[in-house]
Amino acid sequence: MSTLMKLGKLTDIEALALLLEMAAPRYGGNMDGYLTDIGIVVGGLDATGIIPEQIDSSNPLNQYCVSYDAFVPETTGFLQELNPRNDNQVRHFLAGASGSNRGGVVAEAILLRRERDTPEDYELFEKSFEFVDFLYGMNHTHAGVGTTRLGSAGEWVRNNLAK
Repeated sequence: MSTLMKLGKLTDIEALALLLEMAAPRYGGNMDGYLTDIGIVVGGLDATGIIPEQIDSSNPLNQYCVSYDAFVPETTGFLQELNPRNDNQVRHFLAGASGSNRGGVVAEAILLRRERDTPEDYELFEKSFEFVDFLYGMNHTHAGVGTTRLGSAGEWVRNNLAK
């Protein structure tokens, strides 16, 4: 997806939506595996522990991550308020979703605290938490039992994050 994006054949938002759609059938209903793996590979976030941490070169999971530059767009397909500087918001969004899935409201609070001075990143993390709740079919507190909606992940991204 990142190569097609760099060639101008896809926007960053479309690459994100397609990536989510392509991965979904391989996980069945295993939401935890889906969000943890995609968080590692594209989000650059190690959510295998209690507190999600950014993957650096000393982390053995580093070998599975695509580079930060892979999803930096020439022009973004994200809503302007979510990506005013054409940053790698694909990675940011997936890191937020993976962290929220793994650590719930505690991880969400930690992630939001890191972004308190960057309004677009703060808002994108909030959107990523809503995305996780949508996938589980729950409200924002992760309470209750829902039905996973992996097959609708790309559609949610297009409807909630795209220009």
